[in-house]
Amino acid sequence: MHRTAIQALHIVRHIFRWAWFVPLCVLPVHADVVAYIYQSGPNVVSSYSGTIDVTSLAADGNVHVNSAFIEGDDATEVFGPPTSGDPLYLGITGPTDFGDGAFTALASSSTGDTFGYSGLGQLLVLPTGYVSGSFISGTDTWDDTTLTGLGLTSGTYTYTWGTEPFNGSFTVKIGTAPVPEPSSLGLMSLAVLAMAFPLLRDRLQRRCSKKA
Repeated sequence: MHRTAIQALHIVRHIFRWAWFVPLCVLPVHADVVAYIYQSGPNVVSSYSGTIDVTSLAADGNVHVNSAFIEGDDATEVFGPPTSGDPLYLGITGPTDFGDGAFTALASSSTGDTFGYSGLGQLLVLPTGYVSGSFISGTDTWDDTTLTGLGLTSGTYTYTWGTEPFNGSFTVKIGTAPVPEPSSLGLMSLAVLAMAFPLLRDRLQRRCSKKA
């Protein structure tokens, strides 16, 4: 085989090797719900999305708060904002704190579906009328503050409940911004290829010109 063709095959091989590597680097955390709490400019943003299977959780009355907030020393956050009557479910296990913030930090704004959790209280808050397995999402924002100012410690905190096939989990990632959704990963790979192939073409053209 011509030396130039062999070199071209090597380059193509490397391109595809990196194209597969890119999506692997950004695969999201595997959990039913993932919440990301991160610095965004002068503000702190917390966003979550996913589904909850309540089969293995025990209903435990209704929520009695009406504001979105976070409290680091008992690993508690509420999105919503909640409304009186949103159901509580007991049965999660995991870290009982994710910082030393021994105060309730009310969110400056909150949008989306009601959702809450407490590591210390081992409970979840879900929207009124929630159907097990339904998709929910929401965002809390604290203006003009930092993770340290809210008493939060960066890290990954995972909560679980139940046993298969009715087990569930959610993960809180503090200090990490959301990664692209899986539907975006294929586009990212294509983008890598789109950027790499012109380099391959130019390199082959230069080599062919030298051979001429």
